[in-house]
Amino acid sequence: MLAAVYRNGGGETLQQYGALSGDDIPAHKARIKLLLALEEITTMNELHDLFGSW
Repeated sequence: MLAAVYRNGGGETLQQYGALSGDDIPAHKARIKLLLALEEITTMNELHDLFGSW
C-alpha cells in the first residue's frame, strides 16, 4: 500500500475523495492507461486493482 505523499491536505484529501494512485507511473502514461482501462473495466474495484491504492 502506498502512502499519501502530500501532507496537510494534499494527498490525504485526494485519498478521502477517492483519487487513485498512479504509483510511479508518469502522468502522461497514467492518462493513457486510464483511457485504455475505461474501454474494458466496468467497476471501480477493477480500476483500483489496475492502478493500486494509497
